Amino acid sequence: MKNFILLLITIAIYCAPISSFAQIEEGEQSFKKGSFNSFYVTLSNIDQETVEEEWMKFMKNYKSKGKKNKDTNEMFSDNAEIRGMSNNSIDVTAVAHQVEGNVVLKVWFDLGGAYLNTQEHPDNVPFATKMLERFTKIIVLISEEKELERQKNIKNDMKKETDKLKNEISNIKSDIEKLKAKLTEKETELDTTTLILEQKTEKLNAQKEVVRAIKAKIEELKN
Repeated sequence: MKNFILLLITIAIYCAPISSFAQIEEGEQSFKKGSFNSFYVTLSNIDQETVEEEWMKFMKNYKSKGKKNKDTNEMFSDNAEIRGMSNNSIDVTAVAHQVEGNVVLKVWFDLGGAYLNTQEHPDNVPFATKMLERFTKIIVLISEEKELERQKNIKNDMKKETDKLKNEISNIKSDIEKLKAKLTEKETELDTTTLILEQKTEKLNAQKEVVRAIKAKIEELKN
């Protein structure tokens, strides 16, 4: 029962809508250039390296080739073209780091003179959140594909175990049938032997009478 409940919980988690994974937050965060407003999202069931690789690929959709600073782990994508956020090109800086088994991705959008924030750019912020939601969907998909492979491997191992048990049951049934046949054979052998014993016993008793009679005759002759 306990394992069944855990299975239901697992299914519920993996069937949850993508929006539940994309909780975009906003706040001031520090990076190499200073402390500025950023947008960040916590990504689960994924590693930092994968997030960084996918972010660099993702930014190519905005005509920007990113570069990573190995010292700060900052990924800088200059002159990105993010339609709706600004008519001008945007410099985007992102940092991913591991936090308690999850990966937090922080993103700063430099509009040129100001970093994107709700107070100053309320009409532009939705484009940033949609952008991060799209990226989160990519990460969730990768995570789910990895989990699918892991679960398929578990399923295959379980199938091997069940197939092995089915084989064992088949062999046991076969052994039982052989034992039944042997038992029937032995029961027939017992009946035959019992009958022979009865016949031999009758002959033995008759022979005993013959012996007794001869002994009696000898005794009679001695007298």
